[in-house]
Amino acid sequence: MITGSISRSFQQDTAIIANGKQWAVLIAFLAILLLLPHLPLFSSAPVLGLINGIGVAIIAVTGLQILTGYCGQFSMGPSALVGVGAYTCAILTAKWGWGFMPALLASGFAAALVGFAFGIPSLRVKGFYLALSTIALQFIFVFLVEHGPHEVTGNIDGLQVPTARLPDWLGGMAIDSAEGKYYLILAFVLLGLFLATNLVRTNAGRAFIVVRDNELAAQAIGVNPFRYKLLAFFISSLYAGVAGALYTQLSLFIAPGDFTLTTSIWYVAMLITGGMGTISGVVFGSVLLNVLLFLGPRYGPQLTSVFPQLSDGAVYAGLNLLLALVIILFLVFQPHGVAHWWKSVSSRFSRRYLQ
Repeated sequence: MITGSISRSFQQDTAIIANGKQWAVLIAFLAILLLLPHLPLFSSAPVLGLINGIGVAIIAVTGLQILTGYCGQFSMGPSALVGVGAYTCAILTAKWGWGFMPALLASGFAAALVGFAFGIPSLRVKGFYLALSTIALQFIFVFLVEHGPHEVTGNIDGLQVPTARLPDWLGGMAIDSAEGKYYLILAFVLLGLFLATNLVRTNAGRAFIVVRDNELAAQAIGVNPFRYKLLAFFISSLYAGVAGALYTQLSLFIAPGDFTLTTSIWYVAMLITGGMGTISGVVFGSVLLNVLLFLGPRYGPQLTSVFPQLSDGAVYAGLNLLLALVIILFLVFQPHGVAHWWKSVSSRFSRRYLQ
């Protein structure tokens, strides 16, 4: 809350955007996002591809934040749920001739149903044991894709995905450029963040937090932990499925190797570095680690020209160790993630300039 502001209603007191100055900052930020592909620094194909990948990661990690950061249910299978969404979208568009938008909705609900089913063990197990059950989802998904009917899943050969097209009532235009994909992904990122921000302020969101903090206390005040755990799994998986459908448009090709346990670990790492229990942490963590993952393979091999005694394998291992060190440093020195630091900085800025 900004010092000196006066709230005359409950709606004003709980508003995320408190006054006209904050609205102006928000509108300016949205304008920058809309102009981003046209700015010289961000208009190149590799950078725009990185930004599109960050957008997909933000959607997937937002779902993981609802499940883990707010409801306290640790999952190691978000990549598998993204894969369920991606393969559902690819099969529906490439094999059955569906439009992209209907396939995207179906992908979200397909992943949500799978996540709901794997959330049932949360009734009996929690913590480390729940993480093991979600790891099982990861290996089951990869096995089914690699050993399913080749004409459906493509097995290890992967699947080609057709270019997305807007619905006819929006002109039916093909989204075949990196700039067009940016605006498509941006629309779902903004929608996903808006819905998640408001979800955690509802009765369900408050119930998630109570279940996370103390299940016995939740039961004592009439909150059914199992019901809200399953709801969190469903919503989280819905986000992952939508992210998977959008992922198919990044390279128009998917394979089982895109959805491994390693990818799940990176999603969890984005959650940790950004900040658990904050929607803004999703954005910070996704941007930070995706930029590091982009810069490492791109500029790491240049070290071999400076230090000829280093092999490519040593450079690759060193880059992975560096990323692991970044995560460890966050866990030790900034356990609340970048979002905690950002909250301190933004509060000072708001008190000085946005009152």
